Amino acid sequence: MLTTLLAQDESLRLKDLASYNILDSTPEHEFDQLAELMTIISGCPIAAISFIGQDRQWFKASIGLPYQEIPRKLAFCAHTILDNNLMIVEDTTEDPRFENNPLVAGHLHLRFYAGTPIISSAGHNIGAICVFHQQPTTLTANQQRALTIIASQVTNLLELRIAHHIHNERITKRIELEKKTIQHTLQQQEKERKAIGTELHESLAQNLTACIIQLSLAQVRKEEGLPYIQTAKAELQKAISDIRRLSKSVNPLSLNAVGFSYLLREAMQDFSASSLIPISLHFTGDENQLQNEQATTLLRITTQYLQALENSRDTQKISITLSIQNEVCLQISHFNTEPVKSPASDILLNTIINRAEAAKGKAEVRSDGMQIRLPLKHLNTADNSDVTTTHATPSTASLSTC
Repeated sequence: MLTTLLAQDESLRLKDLASYNILDSTPEHEFDQLAELMTIISGCPIAAISFIGQDRQWFKASIGLPYQEIPRKLAFCAHTILDNNLMIVEDTTEDPRFENNPLVAGHLHLRFYAGTPIISSAGHNIGAICVFHQQPTTLTANQQRALTIIASQVTNLLELRIAHHIHNERITKRIELEKKTIQHTLQQQEKERKAIGTELHESLAQNLTACIIQLSLAQVRKEEGLPYIQTAKAELQKAISDIRRLSKSVNPLSLNAVGFSYLLREAMQDFSASSLIPISLHFTGDENQLQNEQATTLLRITTQYLQALENSRDTQKISITLSIQNEVCLQISHFNTEPVKSPASDILLNTIINRAEAAKGKAEVRSDGMQIRLPLKHLNTADNSDVTTTHATPSTASLSTC
């Protein structure tokens, strides 16, 4: 009675086999070529590259076999995978393991078998390559060695399949992330346009209308005109304030009177006030070396990264280091009990990377922080001394310091 033979590490072997996702896969030319090479080298008319599942032997590539798979209990290769050596049966009718096997006693009349295990990178025998003949045969030492080499090449093909699959998955995820980033950017732009339109209509236009009304009243009631003029003045001042706020939202550095470091600290204060997360800044160098475009990029990157951190309740504290020396180096470090990871944060981080690359810089994002390096387009001879320091910056092991 035929029985199914099991390896000592059978459960681990089956898990390892499943990780390659090879069973029931479509034909692949590289495997077919190796099967053809096996027939040429061995002189046998039948060859196969097979994998041993829980209850079947499945043929990834074969020549001269009429089956796609056979029950494991009938498989010669089920014996082969029990050790790491080449197994040769010169005459199956004289081997008690196979003399009553239907593949021997049936219409195929298999009389010769040689097989060597396919050993995974984890060391499990997940399958075997084999050759058959319908008459007793022997193999030379070189032929035996060649079959062993082919088995190792099958393992290499399996590893390449995994690497290729992982690479394609990464590309697919990257493309999908870029699509979502573009969609997010367009949505944000549309949101900003609506906000600007609302601000212009509901705030500025109403303020100016109120101002006109007050001035008209002052013109009519000349003796009582002073209060109306004062009210109109207040409305104009409010309109100016709204225009400045609106301008800063569109272009943070549109006002020459407002410095980069001031805006950076203002963004940090707004973040701390809304998130209740303590944040510190260590700033060295001369901010006058920054072009407006670079400063705007740094501000937007900082606010977007803080927005990503704000979505995580696990953030304990944040430290920002900004150095403007031979290059611009912005480093944001944070302590989290759990890594910041969500679809929304992925989109924000990808936007940051795109911003840095658009500015000819480099971005490095990790679970405990982010570092942006931008080239300085124009350098001056100003002394790069310490401009402002607030609180000590905690050291980070994962990111090199600026």
